Order: sequence, then structure tokens, then C-alpha cells
Amino acid sequence: MKKNTIRKNMIIMVLVIVMAAAAGCSTSDSKGTSGGGAKKKEEKKGMDIKATIEEQVLAEKDGVKVTATGLGSDDENSFYINIKAENDTENVYQMRIDRITVNGFCMMESTQVDEPIMPGETETKLSIWSMTAKYMNMGEPGEIKIYNARLLEAEEKKDEELAEALGEEEHVYYSPKEGQMENPFFMSEEITIQTSAYDEMKVTLPEGEKLYDENGIQLIRIDADKEDREEGFCDIFFLKNDSSDVIYLGAKDGSVNDFMLDDLGVSIIYASSTVSPGETAVMAAAVDKYTLQYLMNTEEDVKIESLECTLYLMKIVEVEEWGSGSEEIAEIPYSYTAE
Repeated sequence: MKKNTIRKNMIIMVLVIVMAAAAGCSTSDSKGTSGGGAKKKEEKKGMDIKATIEEQVLAEKDGVKVTATGLGSDDENSFYINIKAENDTENVYQMRIDRITVNGFCMMESTQVDEPIMPGETETKLSIWSMTAKYMNMGEPGEIKIYNARLLEAEEKKDEELAEALGEEEHVYYSPKEGQMENPFFMSEEITIQTSAYDEMKVTLPEGEKLYDENGIQLIRIDADKEDREEGFCDIFFLKNDSSDVIYLGAKDGSVNDFMLDDLGVSIIYASSTVSPGETAVMAAAVDKYTLQYLMNTEEDVKIESLECTLYLMKIVEVEEWGSGSEEIAEIPYSYTAE
């Protein structure tokens, strides 16, 4: 089975679980009681965000205008920017973004405005997330930087396989038209949003084991929490880059429970692995438990008892023939043993 097939099957499985859970939920009133009044609905815990933003136009061209209007959160690993989109054309658009930093922390690799921008007015969200956000201890978002924000003309498509998995008659979604990523309808390379907490923001590295501290680059290890360890996270890495180079963190020669992962297309470093100058990334040593089940040909839950690999730091350099290449800085032996 190819890696892309594994990924697609996992996505379908997760969507089926989410849809089933949603179907089983009863409606609730504002006090969190169920329709019968017998049970209280558990409230989601979001990031405690009190910062506000002034309305700011993120994109505007030929009858399409996208404006940031506020902030909110309903999850400990993410928050969102409220978006108002005004579309005076007959076309449908998607807004996609390469990456976002918050207070200098890399939050994710890619994202998009949650809903397609339909003709008329759309109220939606730009979700900013990272599975490791709860470890960042960044406080209020003071500065949000959005890189390579694109407005893309989109077209309707259907996914019969996903519709069947979800028990729907048809599953309709929107995808950018061919060539739009390379030649977008609109693009802004960098957008900066300063919130009301801008003057108070700071980046604080945790107390932890220093795996590397040279040439303006710090790599610190801390423990993952119990919840994440049950999902296959072993340790959390903070990579702070005060050098003038783009830095990459990777892993090789990996094994889990003495089962070698080499040449099996399994990534051990989770989340943003490339860090630009002046930024901090929070990553994890992690292996997906469903991937382990597949690789080990078992239906039993695979608990990670030990993980070993070699971490390596590289800097991205310009190469005349190819445009960019990499140069290794350091190799760091890494091992994890479950308590």
C-alpha cells in the first residue's frame, strides 16, 4: 500500500468517527444542557484570548475583499481570526496561506480560510493551529504574521469515495482551478496584524534539556504530557533560531521498540521542521500509532516503549545549479524510554 493511500484511508477513518460523533450529539441550549435536560454538555476549553484587533483588510482585488474582524478560540491548541469576505463577482474563491507565526512562534505549515468565499458576503474564520501550541506558553497573541496569502479561483468537485465512507449521497467540495497556485488571482507575501497585546508579548523558552546551543541556535527538549504520549508523542522540542540562516530539524536511523523505520517513509519529527531567522518552532518526536499498527501488521494498540534516532540540524543555503540546497550543522543522538 502506498503512503498516500495510507494517509487518505486515515483521513477517511477520522472523518467517519467525527461525523458519527456529531450525529450522536443532542442539541443543547446556552447553558449546556441536553434536549432532555438530564446531562450537561462538556464545554470545550479554548485559549484564554482577551486581545483584540482593529479591522484590517487582508486581500482586496476586483470586487473581492477579505477583512479580519476579531479573534477567538475554542481549542487549547488553536485560535482563529474572524473573517468577513465580500465577493461581488460570480466566482468562488479560496484563501490559502503558506504559514503563520504568532509572537515569533511557527504555528503550522499551511492553512486556509475555513469556508470557500462564495458570491455575496461570507462570515468565516482563519484557523491558526498547531498540535504543539499548548506547550508554547506564548500568552496573548500580540503579533500575527501571515506569509504568502493567496486568493485562488475555485471550482466545485465531488469525491465519491469519501461520500460513500461518510454515508452521503454526494460529497461536494471546492478546489483551486488549475494553475491558480502558481498564478493566483491575488497574493500578498507578508501581512502583519498587531493586536492590543502587541506591547506586552514575549517569547520564553522553557526549562529543559539543552540538546544544542551554538551559533544562535538553541534546541531544547521537554516532556510531552500524558495525553499526547498516549497518542504517540514522546518528547517536545523547542528550536529557537537567532541565526541568519533558515534552519531545518530532521531525524534519521529511527527505530521504535527496536523496530527499524528506515526507508519506510515514516517521519519522526512532527510539525514545523523549517525555522526562519528570528522564529521559534515547537515540534515533537512522535510516530502515529495507526501507522505503527500497519507497519507491524497488527491490530493491537502499539505502545511506544522506546524510540531512538539521530537528530540533525541543517541550514538551507543557495546553490547556483538548483536554487537552494542544505548544509549539515550537527548530528545529535536521541533516545526516549517510556516511564
